[in-house]
Amino acid sequence: MLDDGTEQNRACVNALVLDALRHVPAVVTYLASLRDASVFRFCAIPQVMAIATLNAVYNNANVFQIKVKISKAEACRIMLHTGDLHSALNMFAEYCQSLEAKLAVKDESSGAIAKLLASAQHQITTLLSSRTSLMPLPYQRSLFLRYPALGGRVLLTMVDSVACFFRGGMDGFGRGDCERGRVTEIDLNCVGVVEKHGVHAPVYA
Repeated sequence: MLDDGTEQNRACVNALVLDALRHVPAVVTYLASLRDASVFRFCAIPQVMAIATLNAVYNNANVFQIKVKISKAEACRIMLHTGDLHSALNMFAEYCQSLEAKLAVKDESSGAIAKLLASAQHQITTLLSSRTSLMPLPYQRSLFLRYPALGGRVLLTMVDSVACFFRGGMDGFGRGDCERGRVTEIDLNCVGVVEKHGVHAPVYA
């Protein structure tokens, strides 16, 4: 065991943080590929907690003496604000910025960590700006979609199908409109489009 509070302690922890941060691009890419809301939350919440923990343990020699982890309040905040990809990526960016701000200049791993954090933030920014469907969901809609047993997903699909029909006619709403951002607020949650009985209905992630 290394002596408490030594630079070697911190250097060891920081090297482990550096190794873990190498996986962030793959994590972001995987989360962006998920379409089911319940599956997304199941995968996203632990990943956001993980980067929050990396932020907590970086350059912290106490890791070798006590259990260093995020607070229960922080864990609750993550669970409440990781219901969709837009919110999850914003939280990822928040912890990346926090970790970047506390980088120790004398640490041998700081340069490599800074590059990884910059790359991750660029990836997140690009993803958020390129996909208009990543707008955060209103609370009521996210509640229904988060818990399919409430029957809200079917209800929302029916309501949005009717809304799309009256706004644009039978063929007035399609995937291209969603991808180009030419849809109103009620359509911003769609990530795909299916056709049923001649009416284009949004499919929710």
